[in-house]
Amino acid sequence: MLPRLAMKNAMAIQLQEAKQLVMWAQERSRVRSESIAENTLLQEIIEERKTAPVFEEAMVLGRASDKDRIIATLPSTEPNIMQEHIRILPIFGFPGSGKTTLAQMVVNDTHSLQGYDFRVWVHVSTQLDFHTIGKSIICQVLGRGQEEINHSSSNVEGMEIIMKRLHKLLNGQKVLLVLDDLWEEDPIQLQLLKSMLTFLGDKMDVIVTTCNQAIARRICTVEPYRLNRLSDDTCWEIIKKSIRFEVGEEWEKIGRKIASKCWGVPSIAREYAGTLDSSRDAMKWEETMRRGILSYVLSTFTLSYMRMPPDLRLCFAYYCQIFPSGDSIVKDDLVHHWIALHLIEPSEILSAEQIAEEHITWLQDMSFLQTAELDHGTS
Repeated sequence: MLPRLAMKNAMAIQLQEAKQLVMWAQERSRVRSESIAENTLLQEIIEERKTAPVFEEAMVLGRASDKDRIIATLPSTEPNIMQEHIRILPIFGFPGSGKTTLAQMVVNDTHSLQGYDFRVWVHVSTQLDFHTIGKSIICQVLGRGQEEINHSSSNVEGMEIIMKRLHKLLNGQKVLLVLDDLWEEDPIQLQLLKSMLTFLGDKMDVIVTTCNQAIARRICTVEPYRLNRLSDDTCWEIIKKSIRFEVGEEWEKIGRKIASKCWGVPSIAREYAGTLDSSRDAMKWEETMRRGILSYVLSTFTLSYMRMPPDLRLCFAYYCQIFPSGDSIVKDDLVHHWIALHLIEPSEILSAEQIAEEHITWLQDMSFLQTAELDHGTS
């Protein structure tokens, strides 16, 4: 037992030292980011994630049934679950699972979804700015294209003018609005967003895409739509479709193994395809298969990771990642390990166990952890 205890002790000491180092680095990063925010990695990721409604539907696989279900939900005269005048349908799911792509498929379908006077697309991202949303809608409705947007959030009079213009433009008009990539978690801000949308008119259908299930629950007026992951076969089809040479039997065998490592996430499959397309060497395909997948979805995961509370980052980075995708973890064991390794400390208000429960809820809302179905046939 002594060697095993020594190893556990060494691991605990290593994690404790790593924790102190990361907390110190995060504090320095926080102070520096206040003066050079425009040059941080976060700003670069946000710029890279900006979206528009234009896309190639021919390149999308495995989402036709999801599109049909979304379309069937939107143009309904039945009262919604929140008894609101407008319909707000959130699409939520794992980062990179194709929520934006699904919204693009829906908003561009003029055959199945008819009768809309305007179709508007707004990329929201991490900063919920009501001025930006309002002015972007006005630009698109008036067909002005790119217009200078004032990002100031303190111009109350300006916001009143924007709201009056929007109400005049949209009242009585049938509008399909997409708010893509919503990250705002504050319930008050989300309620203000709902109030703003309700004020714009009573003939508005809104699709919201978000990685966070908690945001979806707060913003919805109809049942949120969970976008499930794709099958391994579909991931392989995505990879194969993106490769520009004939895939032989040897490559397909390796490729299917790689597809099984994609977590059912199309963006990971496309990233793998970009690497595989550059080589016809089976050995390099084998090397790609052995490589960790987090590097293929760095931008999406980094944004999620950076928005985690500091102690949750530690729990996620230093413990959750040692489990392969698909592994079952007993929740109580996970909590006890977090606490035993001093990754979680009690606060003045909450115990360590309560903080751990909050962390698990957050990870579940972001789809990093999911509730597993127990096999009752085994002992």
